[in-house]
Amino acid sequence: MMQTKVVWGGEESGGYGVGLWSLERDGLLSGLLLLEMLLVHNQPLSVIRKNMESRFGDSFFRRQDYPLRTPIPDKSEWAETLSNKLSQKNAG
Repeated sequence: MMQTKVVWGGEESGGYGVGLWSLERDGLLSGLLLLEMLLVHNQPLSVIRKNMESRFGDSFFRRQDYPLRTPIPDKSEWAETLSNKLSQKNAG
C-alpha cells in the first residue's frame, strides 16, 4: 500500500485497510468512509462501483503464499527461536 499509494485495500478475511491513514484494518473507519461516499454521491453502491471500475479498472484479488522449504520438526522450538530473533532485531 505504501509503495504503490493504494488508497483502499482488502484482504481475504474481509478486513479493509485505508492507506491514507493507516495500514491497519479498521472496520469502523471503513464503514464511516463508505457511508460518507454514499451520502456525497447520492447513488446506490452498485452504481458507484460500476463508475469506479470504468474509471480505474476492475478490482482484483491476488494472494501470494510463501511455502517453507523444509518441514519444521518442532514447531514450539521454531516459534521460540523466531520470537527471540524478532525481538532482538525489533526491540532495540
